[in-house]
Amino acid sequence: MQIMSQRAQLDVTQGETLSFSVLWKQAKNVFWRMLGVYFITSVIVGVGLVLLVVPGVIMLRRYFFAPYILLEKNVGVFKALEDSTALSKLNPTSIYGIIGVMFLIALINIIPVVGGLASFAVGSLYSVAPALRYQQLKKLAS
Repeated sequence: MQIMSQRAQLDVTQGETLSFSVLWKQAKNVFWRMLGVYFITSVIVGVGLVLLVVPGVIMLRRYFFAPYILLEKNVGVFKALEDSTALSKLNPTSIYGIIGVMFLIALINIIPVVGGLASFAVGSLYSVAPALRYQQLKKLAS
């Protein structure tokens, strides 16, 4: 479902129409590679966070766009990670901004009763922001 969600975000930012059958087909095609991206990114960021917080945050920024690159370019795991690193170096503060806003949206959950609903609503609306930032940085790179 996560792969389909990210593909839908990418398609929406490119002005394409969404189709469940197309999203499902694309998710099946990249499932194992995307699993590799998620696993490798989690290990690298996790180790960085355990050693010191700063390296983990830097690694999170570096590999933030790897799923979108894998979905759009249909490349391998390490190529997606490499391209994400190059793309994220163009404007790192914009990526940290998105990560910060996502963190703040998650903090809404601490409000009793309505926090979960508010966080879900605002998070759903903001979920397309990483794909939009990816498109912006991709244009900046070309």
